[in-house]
Amino acid sequence: MSKIYPIFCGITVWRPELCTKRLFLYDNVSVRVLVVEDDKAIATSLILGLQSAGMTVTHVATGAQAIAATDFDVMLL
Repeated sequence: MSKIYPIFCGITVWRPELCTKRLFLYDNVSVRVLVVEDDKAIATSLILGLQSAGMTVTHVATGAQAIAATDFDVMLL
């Protein structure tokens, strides 16, 4: 059985120092992302990746919590 590795910034080994792609035009702009995920491992992976890209991340585990959340630009389900 072959292993599956996540790909971040075009590489298969997570090394943030190699990620040089800019996601935003301006340095002072931060995207607020709401991650709705009940699986802790998946949520952690998403949060780490988004935060390393300079995004502000809020995590909730349920739909009810997501409906109550109001301060975000993008929601990932």
